[in-house]
Amino acid sequence: MTVSAALPVHADSPEYRRALGALAAADPPFDEVIVVCDGPAPGAAEAAQALGFRVVRRERSGGPAAARNDAARTASGDVIFFVDADVAVHPDIAARVRAAMADATLHAVVGVYDDRPPASNFFSRYKNLLQRFIHLGARQDGATFWGACGAIRRSALEGVGGFDERFDRPSVEDIDLGYRLTNAGFRIAFSPALEVTHLKTWTMGSLLQSDILRRALPWTWLLMRESSIRRDLNLRYRHRVAGVLACLLFASLPLGVLSSAAWAAGAACAVLLVTIDLRLWRFFRTHGGAAFATGALAWHWVYYAYSTAAFVAGVLLYPFIGRRVVGDEGRRAALERG
Repeated sequence: MTVSAALPVHADSPEYRRALGALAAADPPFDEVIVVCDGPAPGAAEAAQALGFRVVRRERSGGPAAARNDAARTASGDVIFFVDADVAVHPDIAARVRAAMADATLHAVVGVYDDRPPASNFFSRYKNLLQRFIHLGARQDGATFWGACGAIRRSALEGVGGFDERFDRPSVEDIDLGYRLTNAGFRIAFSPALEVTHLKTWTMGSLLQSDILRRALPWTWLLMRESSIRRDLNLRYRHRVAGVLACLLFASLPLGVLSSAAWAAGAACAVLLVTIDLRLWRFFRTHGGAAFATGALAWHWVYYAYSTAAFVAGVLLYPFIGRRVVGDEGRRAALERG
């Protein structure tokens, strides 16, 4: 079994250079590393070529979905390991991918961020650790793929037509691929053995933009297309209940000025939210202390509220925008044009 590593990059950066160095330091190495420069990216191609990696240049940016498809078409490996340009793999990652994919019944495997994100500001620590917590708690057999750290057999990727290139910006193109894979009978598994370091620095603005515009809304449209909500990752029943509770909590705050009953209702919602997220608070405390854990949990309730609001907005917008963005008819048309 041969394994190709594939990394799409949009612009040169210190994080990208570190990601390249980590791939070059893999021991044992990948059979090949392919870097796709998605549009003009001065310095990015040269840095990859200096390490002996294969480089594919796209004259115009088409987004990570198109770049990953170009990498897959170029790759010669039986398995393609996708990694983002702001992710540093661990040295033994190639061996771990080969070990995971030795299971002939497995068509794709998804990894996890480690607990050592280098960015130290609050929102980076919160977001990176939260993603680790969610993936560690995922069911072993999943329904979604993950482009930041995910391996897939070439035959499975080709069997569903690759990534949907209508996603021309980082969004839910990997979740969409996962749904189509499982719908076609392919098996995806989560593996905590595949660890990588997320190098991204998050701010409140970038976090809100990503969570709402690039995740919550398009993911809602995928769920509408699939006509089901799969109980995994952050879509389990307790997360749905927490979303409703968080909305009620924040609604009760201004109403509490007029009614003591509203304050009591808000307090009850807070108690229930703490109960639901106690394991998460303990996880945050382990990696940042009690003060950080308390602040992170408070922000997580804000996350519940705006994610729930985005879900409602997504449902309402689906007939007008969402069906065109993620609908099967639109995908067939895009494939025909391609």
